[in-house]
Amino acid sequence: VTILNIVLLGGGIVVVLMNGGLAEPINNIAQSFTTSPNPEYSTQIAILSFLTFAVFAFGGLEVLGGLVDQTENAEKTFPKGLAISAVVISLGYALGIFACGMFANWSEVMSGSNVNLANVTYI
Repeated sequence: VTILNIVLLGGGIVVVLMNGGLAEPINNIAQSFTTSPNPEYSTQIAILSFLTFAVFAFGGLEVLGGLVDQTENAEKTFPKGLAISAVVISLGYALGIFACGMFANWSEVMSGSNVNLANVTYI
């Protein structure tokens, strides 16, 4: 995950420097970060589908419970480690999405008639 974030962020910075700006300019911050370019993604089903991806982002952390007995001072270190891993995962996803957003024109890519909830994760 770390290497992927470094590659994405580095690639995004290179593209921004070579093009002199983002692939899709941010005109209105509130609208740019809260409204999808494809109106079909604003439905309740689409939002629920996105939440499925959010849950899978943290999938696997529950398996760490089996390692508590092998951890020194587990009462203090295990909850702290779990919280740190959640923050690292969240930052990793946010940086990766931001880096992809630096070199992708989402209005053009996401508004295509052939883009749907089944294939949007591959874009």
